[in-house]
Amino acid sequence: MQGPQQHGKDPTTLPRFFFEHARDAIMITAPNGAFIDINPAYLNLVGYDKEELMRMQAGALWVQAGGYGRFLKAVQHQGFVRDYESKLRSKAGQEIDVLLTSAWQSDPQGDLIYHTIVRAARAQQQVQKALQTSEALLRIFVENTPASVAMCDRDMRYLAYSRRWVKDYGLPHQDLTGHSHYDVFGNIPDRWKAEHRRCFQGEVIYNEEEP
Repeated sequence: MQGPQQHGKDPTTLPRFFFEHARDAIMITAPNGAFIDINPAYLNLVGYDKEELMRMQAGALWVQAGGYGRFLKAVQHQGFVRDYESKLRSKAGQEIDVLLTSAWQSDPQGDLIYHTIVRAARAQQQVQKALQTSEALLRIFVENTPASVAMCDRDMRYLAYSRRWVKDYGLPHQDLTGHSHYDVFGNIPDRWKAEHRRCFQGEVIYNEEEP
Protein backbone atom coordinates (compact mmCIF):
# COMPACT_ATOMS: atom_id res chain seq x y z
CA MET A 1 0.00 0.00 0.00
CA GLN A 2 1.34 3.41 -0.90
CA GLY A 3 1.28 6.16 1.69
CA PRO A 4 0.14 9.73 0.93
CA GLN A 5 3.75 10.93 0.63
CA GLN A 6 4.32 8.44 -2.19
CA HIS A 7 1.62 10.20 -4.18
CA GLY A 8 3.34 13.54 -3.70
CA LYS A 9 0.72 14.61 -1.13
CA ASP A 10 1.54 16.08 2.25
CA PRO A 11 -1.22 15.05 4.68
CA THR A 12 -0.46 18.07 6.88
CA THR A 13 -1.78 20.33 4.10
CA LEU A 14 -5.26 18.76 4.19
CA PRO A 15 -6.55 20.67 7.25
CA ARG A 16 -5.48 23.92 5.58
CA PHE A 17 -7.23 22.91 2.36
CA PHE A 18 -10.50 22.25 4.20
CA PHE A 19 -10.14 25.49 6.18
CA GLU A 20 -9.72 27.56 3.02
CA HIS A 21 -12.48 25.84 1.02
CA ALA A 22 -15.10 25.31 3.75
CA ARG A 23 -18.51 26.79 2.97
CA ASP A 24 -18.95 27.69 6.63
CA ALA A 25 -17.19 30.76 7.97
CA ILE A 26 -14.34 29.88 10.34
CA MET A 27 -12.29 32.13 12.59
CA ILE A 28 -9.39 31.36 14.91
CA THR A 29 -8.94 33.90 17.67
CA ALA A 30 -6.91 34.64 20.78
CA PRO A 31 -8.53 35.22 24.19
CA ASN A 32 -8.29 38.99 23.70
CA GLY A 33 -10.26 38.66 20.45
CA ALA A 34 -7.32 39.19 18.10
CA PHE A 35 -7.78 37.27 14.86
CA ILE A 36 -5.17 34.55 14.32
CA ASP A 37 -6.67 33.29 11.09
CA ILE A 38 -9.85 33.70 9.03
CA ASN A 39 -11.09 31.70 6.08
CA PRO A 40 -12.58 33.20 2.87
CA ALA A 41 -16.14 32.24 3.88
CA TYR A 42 -15.83 34.42 6.99
CA LEU A 43 -14.63 37.35 4.89
CA ASN A 44 -17.62 36.90 2.58
CA LEU A 45 -19.97 36.81 5.55
CA VAL A 46 -18.80 40.04 7.20
CA GLY A 47 -17.58 41.91 4.13
CA TYR A 48 -14.12 42.83 5.40
CA ASP A 49 -10.75 42.19 3.81
CA LYS A 50 -8.46 39.87 5.71
CA GLU A 51 -5.92 42.66 6.25
CA GLU A 52 -8.62 44.81 7.87
CA LEU A 53 -9.74 42.08 10.24
CA MET A 54 -6.21 41.16 11.27
CA ARG A 55 -5.91 44.70 12.68
CA MET A 56 -9.19 44.34 14.57
CA GLN A 57 -10.53 42.23 17.41
CA ALA A 58 -13.44 39.83 17.01
CA GLY A 59 -15.46 41.61 19.67
CA ALA A 60 -15.65 44.70 17.47
CA LEU A 61 -18.03 42.84 15.17
CA TRP A 62 -20.43 41.85 17.95
CA VAL A 63 -23.65 43.86 17.93
CA GLN A 64 -24.35 43.43 21.63
CA ALA A 65 -21.98 45.14 24.02
CA GLY A 66 -19.99 42.51 25.90
CA GLY A 67 -21.39 39.78 23.67
CA TYR A 68 -18.01 38.44 22.68
CA GLY A 69 -16.90 38.22 26.30
CA ARG A 70 -20.01 36.25 27.26
CA PHE A 71 -19.44 33.95 24.31
CA LEU A 72 -15.85 33.25 25.43
CA LYS A 73 -16.99 32.56 29.00
CA ALA A 74 -19.50 30.02 27.70
CA VAL A 75 -16.78 28.28 25.69
CA GLN A 76 -14.36 28.34 28.63
CA HIS A 77 -16.97 27.03 31.06
CA GLN A 78 -18.15 24.15 28.87
CA GLY A 79 -15.08 23.58 26.75
CA PHE A 80 -17.31 23.51 23.68
CA VAL A 81 -20.48 25.26 22.51
CA ARG A 82 -22.80 24.40 19.63
CA ASP A 83 -25.24 26.76 17.89
CA TYR A 84 -24.56 29.63 20.29
CA GLU A 85 -26.84 32.46 19.14
CA SER A 86 -25.41 35.90 18.55
CA LYS A 87 -25.38 38.88 16.17
CA LEU A 88 -22.50 40.23 14.11
CA ARG A 89 -22.32 43.53 12.28
CA SER A 90 -20.91 43.47 8.76
CA LYS A 91 -18.68 46.15 7.32
CA ALA A 92 -21.75 47.59 5.56
CA GLY A 93 -23.54 47.86 8.92
CA GLN A 94 -25.91 44.94 8.39
CA GLU A 95 -26.79 42.90 11.47
CA ILE A 96 -26.29 39.18 10.86
CA ASP A 97 -27.91 36.54 13.08
CA VAL A 98 -25.34 33.79 13.53
CA LEU A 99 -24.96 30.42 15.22
CA LEU A 100 -21.49 29.78 16.66
CA THR A 101 -19.91 26.40 17.24
CA SER A 102 -16.63 26.77 19.08
CA ALA A 103 -13.98 24.94 21.10
CA TRP A 104 -10.73 26.05 22.68
CA GLN A 105 -7.33 24.42 22.84
CA SER A 106 -3.81 25.30 23.91
CA ASP A 107 -1.20 26.13 21.30
CA PRO A 108 2.40 24.83 21.59
CA GLN A 109 3.27 27.81 23.81
CA GLY A 110 0.41 27.00 26.18
CA ASP A 111 -1.75 29.94 25.11
CA LEU A 112 -5.47 29.48 24.51
CA ILE A 113 -6.85 29.72 20.99
CA TYR A 114 -10.46 29.46 19.91
CA HIS A 115 -11.65 27.68 16.77
CA THR A 116 -15.12 28.89 15.81
CA ILE A 117 -17.49 27.98 12.99
CA VAL A 118 -19.83 30.88 12.22
CA ARG A 119 -23.04 30.01 10.41
CA ALA A 120 -25.67 32.50 9.31
CA ALA A 121 -28.84 31.59 11.17
CA ARG A 122 -31.05 32.80 8.33
CA ALA A 123 -30.23 29.80 6.15
CA GLN A 124 -31.06 27.38 8.96
CA GLN A 125 -34.27 29.26 9.70
CA GLN A 126 -35.27 29.05 6.03
CA VAL A 127 -34.71 25.29 6.04
CA GLN A 128 -36.75 24.94 9.23
CA LYS A 129 -39.55 27.08 7.77
CA ALA A 130 -39.59 25.00 4.59
CA LEU A 131 -39.84 21.80 6.63
CA GLN A 132 -42.69 23.21 8.71
CA THR A 133 -44.53 24.30 5.55
CA SER A 134 -44.06 20.89 3.96
CA GLU A 135 -45.31 19.16 7.10
CA ALA A 136 -48.37 21.43 7.26
CA LEU A 137 -49.22 20.77 3.62
CA LEU A 138 -48.85 17.02 4.10
CA ARG A 139 -51.11 17.14 7.15
CA ILE A 140 -53.79 19.08 5.24
CA PHE A 141 -53.57 16.59 2.37
CA VAL A 142 -53.91 13.57 4.65
CA GLU A 143 -56.76 15.08 6.69
CA ASN A 144 -58.83 15.83 3.61
CA THR A 145 -58.13 12.78 1.48
CA PRO A 146 -61.43 10.89 0.80
CA ALA A 147 -60.04 7.58 2.10
CA SER A 148 -59.28 6.03 5.45
CA VAL A 149 -55.60 6.91 5.83
CA ALA A 150 -53.36 7.08 8.87
CA MET A 151 -49.63 7.80 9.17
CA CYS A 152 -47.66 6.53 12.16
CA ASP A 153 -44.09 6.72 13.37
CA ARG A 154 -41.95 3.66 14.11
CA ASP A 155 -43.63 3.33 17.52
CA MET A 156 -47.03 3.25 15.79
CA ARG A 157 -48.00 6.63 17.19
CA TYR A 158 -50.20 8.77 14.96
CA LEU A 159 -48.51 11.52 12.98
CA ALA A 160 -51.54 12.32 10.80
CA TYR A 161 -54.84 10.75 9.80
CA SER A 162 -57.80 11.53 7.57
CA ARG A 163 -61.25 12.58 8.70
CA ARG A 164 -62.57 9.53 6.88
CA TRP A 165 -60.35 7.39 9.16
CA VAL A 166 -62.11 8.79 12.22
CA LYS A 167 -65.56 8.39 10.65
CA ASP A 168 -65.15 4.87 9.27
CA TYR A 169 -63.84 3.43 12.52
CA GLY A 170 -66.10 5.39 14.87
CA LEU A 171 -63.17 7.01 16.67
CA PRO A 172 -63.64 9.84 19.15
CA HIS A 173 -63.39 13.34 17.70
CA GLN A 174 -60.30 14.28 19.64
CA ASP A 175 -56.72 14.84 18.58
CA LEU A 176 -55.18 11.39 18.22
CA THR A 177 -51.76 12.75 17.24
CA GLY A 178 -49.13 11.08 19.40
CA HIS A 179 -51.49 8.34 20.60
CA SER A 180 -50.54 4.73 19.97
CA HIS A 181 -52.46 2.95 17.24
CA TYR A 182 -52.39 -0.14 19.46
CA ASP A 183 -54.09 1.77 22.28
CA VAL A 184 -56.75 3.23 19.99
CA PHE A 185 -57.48 -0.24 18.56
CA GLY A 186 -57.02 -2.61 21.47
CA ASN A 187 -57.87 -5.79 19.56
CA ILE A 188 -55.14 -5.77 16.91
CA PRO A 189 -53.88 -9.35 16.38
CA ASP A 190 -50.21 -10.16 16.85
CA ARG A 191 -49.83 -11.13 13.18
CA TRP A 192 -50.67 -7.55 12.16
CA LYS A 193 -48.09 -6.18 14.58
CA ALA A 194 -45.54 -8.56 13.08
CA GLU A 195 -46.44 -7.26 9.62
CA HIS A 196 -46.00 -3.67 10.84
CA ARG A 197 -42.48 -4.55 11.97
CA ARG A 198 -41.75 -6.08 8.57
CA CYS A 199 -42.96 -2.89 6.88
CA PHE A 200 -40.57 -0.85 9.05
CA GLN A 201 -37.78 -2.93 7.54
CA GLY A 202 -38.85 -1.77 4.06
CA GLU A 203 -41.25 -4.52 3.01
CA VAL A 204 -44.51 -3.65 1.25
CA ILE A 205 -47.43 -5.88 2.28
CA TYR A 206 -50.82 -6.19 0.60
CA ASN A 207 -53.81 -8.16 1.86
CA GLU A 208 -57.12 -7.10 0.39
CA GLU A 209 -58.99 -10.11 1.80
CA GLU A 210 -58.26 -9.40 5.49
CA PRO A 211 -61.57 -8.56 7.21
